[in-house]
Amino acid sequence: MTLVAVDDSETARLLIGAALADAGYEDVALFEGAEAFLAAMQEAAARGAPPPELVLLDVMMPGVDGIDLCATLRQMPAYAGTPIIMLTADTDVETLDQAMLAGADDYLTKPFQPVELRARVRNSLKIKAERERRQARERQVAELRRRAPESVDQPGPGGLPSRGAFESVLRARLIERAGAAPPDGTLAVLALRADWLAPSDPAEDAEAEPEAMRIARTARVARTLAAAPALAGDLLVHYEGDLFVMVVERRDREACRALRDRLGEILTGLSRDEDPLHGVQGRANCAGLAFAGGAEQQPGTLIADAILAIDSPPAGTAASASPRAERYNGT
Repeated sequence: MTLVAVDDSETARLLIGAALADAGYEDVALFEGAEAFLAAMQEAAARGAPPPELVLLDVMMPGVDGIDLCATLRQMPAYAGTPIIMLTADTDVETLDQAMLAGADDYLTKPFQPVELRARVRNSLKIKAERERRQARERQVAELRRRAPESVDQPGPGGLPSRGAFESVLRARLIERAGAAPPDGTLAVLALRADWLAPSDPAEDAEAEPEAMRIARTARVARTLAAAPALAGDLLVHYEGDLFVMVVERRDREACRALRDRLGEILTGLSRDEDPLHGVQGRANCAGLAFAGGAEQQPGTLIADAILAIDSPPAGTAASASPRAERYNGT
């Protein structure tokens, strides 16, 4: 992770470098002015290096000042989402307004305490990471819809409801929980992946089964899952390919996790019954769980959280799909 600070004061640059180093930021680039910074960034871009994760700009600098430099960066697509924090000894409201209009995300008044600088940097990077996670979920939803748009309102295999009906029910449950008297318990979306149901490419797999057989197997799996006693009262739908999703309402998160793990075990058993030729070696039967949270949450985002959790590291790690998403892995 590269952080950049541009300040014409050597003392300020040394203070910024030391404060960030104390917080564990090892890759910090310090520049005396806008020209040196822009030249270095152009050279880095030519090498294919990514833009910095965050930029600190002094407002008052000779030549190109921090506000003009901020506006220049915001005109570059690579810096559209880069957090920019202004450093200024000028607390005049008009100056701060100009900085914000130029595209700054935050400002820090000089002289500043190292602890305050570190806090602003951490907060800006946290907001950036959350924004990138949200954008990744939105892209996932768009891709899922692009791959199977015709199936949204068609009944699913094995007598399951359509995806459109599923999303309507989930939307109603989310609205209900955002109301003045939300019901007790926990609402979540559970995504199940049985990748032994994924279509094979006949050009790459000489033993690829006919599409009709794969559809029939998917229908049998759908009926088996829907009939599982653990699913009593839950809405299950075949989302696409090897993915099933369901709306889960339980008394608490632990009960949701218990259901996730139980269905993961059921999938493992089904894989042995339904895929005797290939077995389960190298195949994954995974479940992702995403808990509802926030009145503004949309059905598509919650579904994508659950699906992304399947391929994500465990919850609580820096690379997990969402703070509310968890996974189960079975074989």
